[in-house]
Amino acid sequence: MNTVSHLKTIIAAALLLAGASVCHAQEIVSGSVECLKTAGVARLEIDYSKAVIMGKTDSAFAKHEEEWEKEKTTAAAAFADGIASKTHRYLAIGHDIDSELTITIEVISINKAGNWSYTATVTNKAGESLCKTGKLYAYGSPVGTKVWRIKTGALSSGVVLGKLINDTIEQSEQQQ
Repeated sequence: MNTVSHLKTIIAAALLLAGASVCHAQEIVSGSVECLKTAGVARLEIDYSKAVIMGKTDSAFAKHEEEWEKEKTTAAAAFADGIASKTHRYLAIGHDIDSELTITIEVISINKAGNWSYTATVTNKAGESLCKTGKLYAYGSPVGTKVWRIKTGALSSGVVLGKLINDTIEQSEQQQ
């Protein structure tokens, strides 16, 4: 079983609880997610440059947790899988694909339990912002290694963003 599949199996119940218990306002603050449905494919990038990860900068965390640099790809794949779990009917997403649109996740913080705080921005190839979320929050896992908790939080974060995208598109369709 690959790591992402294992992550999905281990935290399925946690995701249900997280989805039910997240009470922060999670919303689109500018633009529209309709561009994602129209495009059908999007590239995912995760920016840790301003993140505080378990009390450290990204580079300081990487020095402390040696496997972090190589596991960032796995975290991005888990995040993409989380989004896809809610948007698979109309959006293919990946961290290593070419697309007209890019979803950039700007990580604000990841705490010791692997809980993520972040924003998401959709841009086109010209770098123009088409859509931006407010601050989003998702739960990680209180057990496992630090990197495991981060990857669990990445999957949960992707589910939160995917649900926001899907719910916004569904509301738009119902209004038409």
